[in-house]
Amino acid sequence: MSNSQQTRVDEYEKLAKSLLALKSDGLVLARKKGYVVLERKLTKSDSNKNAVSVICEGISFMVSDWSDEAEAAKLGLNPERSKRFPRIVIPKLTEAQIATHSNFLRTMIAKAKAESERLQTTKNQRR
Repeated sequence: MSNSQQTRVDEYEKLAKSLLALKSDGLVLARKKGYVVLERKLTKSDSNKNAVSVICEGISFMVSDWSDEAEAAKLGLNPERSKRFPRIVIPKLTEAQIATHSNFLRTMIAKAKAESERLQTTKNQRR
């Protein structure tokens, strides 16, 4: 990884730690190649479900529906729908915005964790 990529991932980790401080029960921070996630603690036999991802596009929250998109827009967070996954992406979220909108983001993290758990349970039932 180049120095600029490492710096960017370090910045992602800083944002992820700020989010983790809002609602950390059952989630752990993990560095992936080029991005950072908050994921559920799972056994080694399970695959991880990234409830929250901090990526170059912004901070991505796993969702079951789009109901929180309007609330994020009202707060001026400019949410976007992920083109690949059922996720709401908040681009260019800053630590100041995390502090200002902590209640909303705490709710988003809890919902992302719940959706991650639901998807993992569904996957395990198919095995």
